[in-house]
Amino acid sequence: MTRCKGCGKEYRKGVLAFLLSSEGLKGARVCQSCASGGVLLVAPKLAPVVKQSVARPEGLERAIRMLRTYGKAASTTPGELSKGRSEGFEGAIECIKRECGI
Repeated sequence: MTRCKGCGKEYRKGVLAFLLSSEGLKGARVCQSCASGGVLLVAPKLAPVVKQSVARPEGLERAIRMLRTYGKAASTTPGELSKGRSEGFEGAIECIKRECGI
């Protein structure tokens, strides 16, 4: 059973239709009752899902601090494997800084 993108009910056999959304027309599979009007242009009866993004700069700083700690611990451990591990942590820190603009 699949949920209808128009009304939210479960259905077994759906129909491809154009769904009117906040982004414009979007192709979607809807149930028979939503598509029974004859024109396969359906307005959804459900409210759009609102996604909230929360900026957490302190989380980014904590992650970098944790990676630095792991890198220092790996660099103090003798052996070739720990040297590679330390370089990997340093590379991860540099990648995060580059991607996040720090």
